[in-house]
This record gives sequence, C-alpha cells and structure tokens, in this order.
Amino acid sequence: MQAWTDVDEARLRTLSNGGQSEQHASLTGWPAGAGSADPIAALCTLGPGDWNHYSDEIRWWPTVLPSHREVVAAHLLECFAAGVRTNRARVSALRALVQGSGPVGRATASAVTMVLGHQDPQKRHLAVEAMKILAVRGELAAPDFGWALGELAGAGAVLLNRATPALEELVLTGAHRETWALLAEALPLLLRRRGRPVHGLAGLLDVAVKAAVLAGARGEVPGLAEAVARKGASRVTDTARRLLDVLGPPEPASAQVRAGS
Repeated sequence: MQAWTDVDEARLRTLSNGGQSEQHASLTGWPAGAGSADPIAALCTLGPGDWNHYSDEIRWWPTVLPSHREVVAAHLLECFAAGVRTNRARVSALRALVQGSGPVGRATASAVTMVLGHQDPQKRHLAVEAMKILAVRGELAAPDFGWALGELAGAGAVLLNRATPALEELVLTGAHRETWALLAEALPLLLRRRGRPVHGLAGLLDVAVKAAVLAGARGEVPGLAEAVARKGASRVTDTARRLLDVLGPPEPASAQVRAGS
C-alpha cells in the first residue's frame, strides 16, 4: 500500500509491508546533477542554488509542523547539506525537531546524521542529544539511521572520524542497544563498498564491538566475514575479526526458521 500526503511542498510517503510502516519525506524539484550527494538528493529535491536563497533562521521551522517531523526534517536537511560544511546551518533546530511528533524516517535520520559529521564538537553534541531523546522515546529508527550513516559516510558527506566519537558516547551513556541496531544496518553498506575502505571504518568497527558486547548481540552482519577474509593485515581486518568473534558464528538456516516461526 502506498499513500501520499502533500504538506508544504513536501511528500510524506508511507509504505506498508507485512504490517510494518515506513514513512519518509522528500522535497520536489531537485534538478539532475545538482552536485549534492546522491543519498541526500534522494530525499531532498528542492534545487540547492546559492546558500543565500535560504534563511539563516531555521530554528523555528519545527514549530510550523510540530506533528510532522519527517516533513520538517526534509526541509532542514536541505539546509544542512549546504550549511553544515560551512558552519552556517543553525543545527540547534534538531532539538525542537525530535521533540515533536509524527513519523521518524530517512529525512530525520539524515538530518541528524549530517550534524554528527559537523566540524564543531559542540554541534556534534547536539546530534547526540537528539539521538538520546529519540532513543528514550523509543523512536530511534535503526533501519533509517543505519541507512543514513552508511550512505552519507560512504558518499563522503559525513566523516566517520567525526561521527564515531559521537556514536561511542551514545554507547557509553546507555544507548548501546539502539546504537548496535543502527550499526548493524550501517556496516553492511560500508563493508560492501568497492575499492578502499571508507576512512575511519576501523574506528566505527571498534565502537560496534563495544556496542555489541554491551547489547549481548549475536548473529550475522552481511559483509563482515568477507572483510575478515581479505588478504593482508589492516586495522579494519583486525577490528572486523574482533566483532565477528563477539557476534559468534551465524545461526544455521534451520535455527533461523525456528526463531521466526
């Protein structure tokens, strides 16, 4: 089932499959080849143009549609995509955004994840606080946040050496299960990328080890065994092996069937 709701030049997409619903917002009108990272362009499609076309005062935007966080996030994300790198975006809007209501999807996750890669540690802390709020409310959607981290880090829009310490803070302050669930979604996207590993992947794997231990995680992460089997010694290979040891061998197909029955 697909349903579309038009709100302030945004589309809120609801996909229902097997009783589960996913809701993501996107803006219309992004021209092809606009220069933004593809994962962002897939969500925010209002032509970026020049930064001067945007208001510096975006902190009040979440109050316009407080019950439609995902729609507001799609608008904020467009500004973050242009303004986080130049330290122009008023990322303090994240707190009001996550304290609202309504769906949390890929636009919200991507807006928060963009700020995890901010050059200013204090601004990155705002993203951590936003994720803590969502985690406490049971709204930290692991598939969406994992997708955002994997895609944006893979595209170079978010630097892992900035985002990883923020995620480690989440792990060490009680959100280890939520962080592990997020990383379990993000790591396959990063581990399976062709070419050289994304810079900072070893550090992210190290945080994943800590999160997995605290969460008591078991099971298989796609791409992890292949990373361990690569020839040559590297920190990525060594840390991937540690994570594989923590998670243990993958469950037999018969056990997976019984668990799901």
